[in-house]
Amino acid sequence: MQKVLFDKIREVHPNNSSFVDSIASVLDIGYDAAYRRINLKTNLTLEEGVKLAKHFKVSLNKLFEVGSQNTIIAEQSPRILNEKHLEDYFGKSIINLMPLTKLKSASIIYSAKDIPLFYTLKDSFITRYKIYVWLKFTDKEMTKNKISFDDFIKTIPQSLLEKAFELGRTYNYINIVEFWNDNTINGTIQQIIYYYESQLLSKKYALKICDDLEEIVHHVEKQTIQESIINSKNKAAYYLYKSDLLTMSNTIMIKTNHQKLFLFLIQF
Repeated sequence: MQKVLFDKIREVHPNNSSFVDSIASVLDIGYDAAYRRINLKTNLTLEEGVKLAKHFKVSLNKLFEVGSQNTIIAEQSPRILNEKHLEDYFGKSIINLMPLTKLKSASIIYSAKDIPLFYTLKDSFITRYKIYVWLKFTDKEMTKNKISFDDFIKTIPQSLLEKAFELGRTYNYINIVEFWNDNTINGTIQQIIYYYESQLLSKKYALKICDDLEEIVHHVEKQTIQESIINSKNKAAYYLYKSDLLTMSNTIMIKTNHQKLFLFLIQF
């Protein structure tokens, strides 16, 4: 999508001026930052894309064939193939969420097939376990070596954990509405049983992870009663609903007074 936009801008850009300088001027960024965006080394934000389209009079609707309510522009997030990719993903997620923490109107509506991500981004065994499961599905070397959770927990990079914890804290400042059903919790329980029976998770750590899971349930219960996020300095609101009618999926809608954004999560 980014390449398509820049290709279109080149068609209407005056030949007597520097293309990179023009992009830098419109976005109010440095030459190097503009160059990285043009060469697809840095992703454009939605705000930057709209700003460029307005300045160069490029119709995003026509460019991406958006003309009806049945059409959606979608962008796939980068693949996570190792610990470094996962750490970068957490870091970029923090950057994307930070503007929402400053908007009182911002809210997250979470349809939870599994326990929402931010509950498993704390200094706990379940956080380390979820990172382990995530990488078992995405890191080919880790899958081939059949490394157990007991071994993995000794080698997990501290920088990866710190990014995970920071992302978890960021959610504390955004209003959240969640939809759960019985399977929201059962999925994680079945996953723990699977890895335990596969001898990739010891009884010792399986029980510790279950203790963390119970703590999450109590935490959610307390938030539901008080209708606010625990440890939130800006008193972010929290509401939980149980939905037995519809099958849940890990889908997030981020809502502000200006726009709505949908995210579809693959969560482990």
